[in-house]
Amino acid sequence: MRRTWTLAILTGLLLAPAIPASAEAVPRPAAAPLTPIQHVVVLMQENHSFDNLLGGWCNQKPSRCPAGGIPSSVTLSDGTVVTPSVAPDIVPRAAHEVAAQAAAIDDGKMDGWQNVCAAPYACISYYTAASEPNLIALANAYGVEDHAFTQADSPSWGGHMNEFAATTDGFTGDNPGDGSLTLAGWGCDSGLLAQWKAPGSKVLQHVPSCVPDYSLNPVRYPYGGAPQRSCPARTGPPPR
Repeated sequence: MRRTWTLAILTGLLLAPAIPASAEAVPRPAAAPLTPIQHVVVLMQENHSFDNLLGGWCNQKPSRCPAGGIPSSVTLSDGTVVTPSVAPDIVPRAAHEVAAQAAAIDDGKMDGWQNVCAAPYACISYYTAASEPNLIALANAYGVEDHAFTQADSPSWGGHMNEFAATTDGFTGDNPGDGSLTLAGWGCDSGLLAQWKAPGSKVLQHVPSCVPDYSLNPVRYPYGGAPQRSCPARTGPPPR
């Protein structure tokens, strides 16, 4: 098992308090196991891969990144050979819906980037340490997990659900509606629809981009917080 820690973990030492001799015979609950972790801080930086953010740093710190850093060249599935470039301060646009991510991954070969961005292939790029000093300072000070994988392919909306709920609740993960943010966001209040599959079904449905909570007041929230136009498959409590 690789002994790597995630970048978001801040380590420290927890010391058990001294116990007076007179208290030794007093029954007490079993102590929790000691751990070097005192705080966990999660930094969610969407639309960037590990290599894009820390690949250049890994090339300078090979001992910290056993999985490697930015390669000297990338050969695409169409035979094109691309030299990774230094990313500009303004993030280049690149397709990142579920289908685009699957095309780039190309069944694990990681060579379908021409389906995500056109020449000069700005999506095959990385940031230098000078352009992200805060992130590099964290990487230098704490642990880095350079060989982790996501639970599901998804852009912003589905990624947010996975981050906080560890599930996309049947949604494909693509952004609801036309993919543009509104003042109400993407959730129950947005009125937007998203692609969803009922449990055990392969049929895609367009339902409100909302995970109903049927513990809410049924008078005020008859659809568990979802808008009234929710499809029949999502207007009742989930089966127990």
